This record gives sequence, structure tokens and C-alpha cells, in this order.
Amino acid sequence: MSEAIEAFDLFDRDDSHGLDIDQLARVFRAVGQNPSDAELREIMKKHDLDGNGVLDQDEFQKMIVSYMKPMWQVQEELKDAFRIFDKDGNGQIDKTELEHVLKKYGEPLTHRQSKELIALMDKNGDGQVDMDDFVKFLCEVDQPDFFRTHYPNNARRKSQAGLPTTH
Repeated sequence: MSEAIEAFDLFDRDDSHGLDIDQLARVFRAVGQNPSDAELREIMKKHDLDGNGVLDQDEFQKMIVSYMKPMWQVQEELKDAFRIFDKDGNGQIDKTELEHVLKKYGEPLTHRQSKELIALMDKNGDGQVDMDDFVKFLCEVDQPDFFRTHYPNNARRKSQAGLPTTH
């Protein structure tokens, strides 16, 4: 929700404490969506509860929540994704499987990058990631200060090297 408030403030450039339809269009474009004018009018009609032609912060937050998936649904989708990576069906993803799938989908990793990514998710240090660790990591990694909290030694080394310490 704090990110939604930041987004609201960012797009409320005229400090009117509300987003009109043009500002709402900018919000959607910023997240890679391009709704038509008719879709924007429908969104505005649905979420502009007081009918004043703008979404205030409360209305904007409610709109954001309406687009959010429940955590159980996100977790099920991540389990489905895990099954795509787990080519041999052994319930584990190793570096080779990770590299193969990401390359196939246009996101190739170097051997070093895939090894580091596996290490971040691998809780027992066996070089493989099970479904629970995969889902847990991907649900948590987007949280503020995730790396600083969970990997303080890496964050300290990055800081000393002058590298960013957050993702």
C-alpha cells in the first residue's frame, strides 16, 4: 500500500489530491498497460465513488486492491512456474534447469548468475531449490530491504564495494 500512496503522489502532479482520467492513463502506462479511452472511463466510473471525476487517494487505493491477486493465487501460479523449471520432475530445480528455461524465454543467465540465484533460494545448501523455497523466495524478494534483511553479509560486501544494497 505504501507503494500505491507513493504512486498516487507521483502522478498527482498538480497536487489536487486526485487523479483525473489523463493522470490515471499515465499510471496504467507506467506499469505497462495501455487501456483504451473507453476502458479508462469504465475504470473511473467504477472507482470514482463520489462521482467528482477524479480518484482521491482512498479511491485509488481501493482500485489498486481490486487489481491485486490474493496471496494464495500468487503462490499457486508460482508453483505452476516451478513445475516448468523442474524439467526432470524430481521436485528440485538446479542451475542447469534454471538456465535452460530462462534462456528459452529470452532471459539468459551466465553460469555465475544462475549459481548466485540458486544460492539465494537454496536454504539447505545442496545446490538445488525445492518448490517451497522457490515460492517463498519469489513472494518475499519484492519486499523493501529484502536483501539487507535476509543476506546482511552480502549487503555489507556490496556496500563496501560501492554497489547498491537493495534489489
